[in-house]
Amino acid sequence: MGLRLISKAEFYFLALTQLSSTQAFRVKAIMWRLRVTRILNTLGGPVSLNKKVATTRGRHLRSARQPHTFNAERRNIVNTPPTRIRYPTTWEANLLVASLMTMILVLSAAAAALGLPIILILSLQLLVIVPGLLWIAISRLPLRATLRLYPISWRIVLWSALIGLVCWPAVMGMVTLFDRILSLIGPGPEFPWPTGLLESVIYAVVFIVLAPITEEPIFRGFVLRAWLRRGTVPGLVLAGLLFALLHVQISLLVPITLLGIALGLLVCRSGSIYSSVIAHVCYNAVATVFIIVPHLRETPDWIFVVAGAIATPLAILLLWVFARRYPGPAEEMPPREGFSWVWSVLSLLVPLGVFGLIALGELILRLSPDLAGM
Repeated sequence: MGLRLISKAEFYFLALTQLSSTQAFRVKAIMWRLRVTRILNTLGGPVSLNKKVATTRGRHLRSARQPHTFNAERRNIVNTPPTRIRYPTTWEANLLVASLMTMILVLSAAAAALGLPIILILSLQLLVIVPGLLWIAISRLPLRATLRLYPISWRIVLWSALIGLVCWPAVMGMVTLFDRILSLIGPGPEFPWPTGLLESVIYAVVFIVLAPITEEPIFRGFVLRAWLRRGTVPGLVLAGLLFALLHVQISLLVPITLLGIALGLLVCRSGSIYSSVIAHVCYNAVATVFIIVPHLRETPDWIFVVAGAIATPLAILLLWVFARRYPGPAEEMPPREGFSWVWSVLSLLVPLGVFGLIALGELILRLSPDLAGM
């Protein structure tokens, strides 16, 4: 005897005709319950008409639809739209650096005109971070995200310290070469060496402690964060250039730019500004030793050049290994700037113009050393 497929209606008809009235009623009730359940599932999610199951699922549905007050208090993200982080722009970074350069020049010139000691002039280093913090507060930028105030591991601490120590002879060798070339025009500005123990201690505090903690939040925090919105390579190069412009000396322009690129790479790969602060501290510590120790001031230039020739490829190798070992945090990249490159370039001309005036004054003093004593 062959088998034949029957429809659903035929199955229900055969089942009802073979069952008693009570059983037929139960079958009809089950059929209607299934239909109502299917409709409710379509409209509002999974629902069961079974009394016990419906009560349990109803509790879960009500709890799922209600806000979780515990998570809302801890995370502040429930039933609130996602907040969009505001990042600094390139024109803000450029104008901030220009204002820093102008402020330092005006205050230094005023202090020198009033005959204030070099100790008070060096204390102006504390004012470097003030305009940046004011700008962040007025613009309502997120402080921690803008300055990358995130913890780092002890391995990154060691890597940062090593890279900072190796970068000093590399930079010093290049500075010596550029200074030799510029000396063909005329003698450069004299460095104010410390004359006593108190001045040596103040030099050490300013260069080793104050300079890193005031410069790094501005240049590897605010400025680098802004210029990374134009791309990684332009961000590293131009943030390093702005860092070099603050040092207002021709022979330091290229070497300090390269140092700024190295410090920016540390921040990008570690995700924290603390890596560049540690590298800057180690870099300035070596430089301070050669400043405050009288016998080291007489080091011949050829030693710096040879040390730089050895340290430069070593520093490049260390940076390459560090970049390979730490590819960077998995954080959301800042959005690209919505306006044209023209505004970024035009605002960049402001700090470049300030540096150009300073460089012109340095060249005039090199050509006419007698003007320096006037």
